[in-house]
Amino acid sequence: PVFAEAFDAACVCLDKGLERSLREVVFAEPGSAEAVLLEGTGYAQPALFAVETALFRLVESWGVRPD
Repeated sequence: PVFAEAFDAACVCLDKGLERSLREVVFAEPGSAEAVLLEGTGYAQPALFAVETALFRLVESWGVRPD
């Protein structure tokens, strides 16, 4: 749940600068027009940022903190 909540929050913020919902593009059916968008930097970079942010929040929820 921590990962999902952080991922969704990041997508909401990033969607403001995108033409399509990042969440819909990330979870699009393989081979669909939306999935092909991940091959371009305009969606690949925001998707990576959203996943990395969610992973950070997940690890943080386990009590791991940077020095």
